[in-house]
Amino acid sequence: MAVNGDNGMAPGANRGIVVKKQPPVNAMDRISSEDLRDFLAVAEEGDFARAAQRLGSHPMLLKESVRELERDIGAPLIIVNPTSVTLTGAGDALVISARALLASQQASRAPRTRLPANGQLRIGVPAAPLPPLIPRILSAFRTLFPRVALNIREASDGAQLHELEAGLLDIGFVHSAHGSATLPWEALTEEALCVILPPRHPLLTLRTVALELLAGEPFILPPAGLADGFVARITQLCAEADFRPRVSHQAHQLSTAAGLVAAGLGVAIVPCDPDTDDHYGALLRPLTVHGRPASATLPLLLARGKGAPGVVLGQFVDTARRLARQPPARE
Repeated sequence: MAVNGDNGMAPGANRGIVVKKQPPVNAMDRISSEDLRDFLAVAEEGDFARAAQRLGSHPMLLKESVRELERDIGAPLIIVNPTSVTLTGAGDALVISARALLASQQASRAPRTRLPANGQLRIGVPAAPLPPLIPRILSAFRTLFPRVALNIREASDGAQLHELEAGLLDIGFVHSAHGSATLPWEALTEEALCVILPPRHPLLTLRTVALELLAGEPFILPPAGLADGFVARITQLCAEADFRPRVSHQAHQLSTAAGLVAAGLGVAIVPCDPDTDDHYGALLRPLTVHGRPASATLPLLLARGKGAPGVVLGQFVDTARRLARQPPARE
């Protein structure tokens, strides 16, 4: 465990010696394998007492290990409930790296192995609208690896796939990978879609809106050249609902689209998201197609360049996979 002394000296050291204060280092460099082992046991057992029994330790020692990890990383890792503990987003992401680190140590019998601390990732994201899962992934990865430079590029699906082919991007979040038959990709999740309705719209009396009820409404969508995958998916869903959307206005940003909706100029379809709910909750309704549950969704794929991923890229992919399986935390 890290030393908690305020003056940088271990307990019992000669206090007559002047110790120069060292500059801050990467949080991941300070983490010991023992603290990670303790944290992983708590995460897997969901209880400090059971984790302590498994490790032959004491619950208070495990709590101190977790507290030190939280101080080093700068983010809460667990939420203590009356009967169990649950992981935060940062804690859930740390589980991935903890398992990789401890497995590496067990294989090599090395006393300590450092997690990847430096490097760069060139990441493509959809220009509009941004799926809510992506900021969660970026935030969790940044918390774990603050020294890895994340260079974010907003681009359409087609542009991202082209840049991945050319080696200008390392990884990209897209809604469709049909533009490339050679790049490796995987499905991360299906984002539920909602509609923002104008104030006093008759459909606001419904808790869920069937997409076919919007057939006569003017649509506000981003330009197809900016968000080709998103627009193609909306067009596909409208075809399943037996109509072709009539686009009255184009908006690059969600705030612009919402403003046009508020002015009564049309309806806008957006990924359902807690932040969107907070801003437009009174005007927001979940969508279905012909009343089928979970039928109006937006695929989110993770595409990467050719060749085997490096350590940093592999950790990013693992973080994305894990958070895609975890529902977002509500404040």
